[in-house]
Amino acid sequence: MLTDGREELEYLAVHPDYQKQGIASLLVRNGIQQAERMSLPIFLMAFDISRGLYLRLGFREISNVLQDDSKFGGSGKYNAYFLVYEPVSSS
Repeated sequence: MLTDGREELEYLAVHPDYQKQGIASLLVRNGIQQAERMSLPIFLMAFDISRGLYLRLGFREISNVLQDDSKFGGSGKYNAYFLVYEPVSSS
């Protein structure tokens, strides 16, 4: 817990050898359960690879940013999505 009473969920990644086994879903569901108990919304930023997971678990997309990362050696398409989960008890 942060000093001002908010909860913070850190960066989530699953090792490639263990992906597609439901590990990320279990971890996020645990965070959702904690937020529900405390009546706290969850706000996060996700990328293309994880956006679907959060949407399936009840997060709502509130904004997104499309950037061109080709000048830095990227593919040119770089999306960042901003999502929120609002516990039933805080609505």
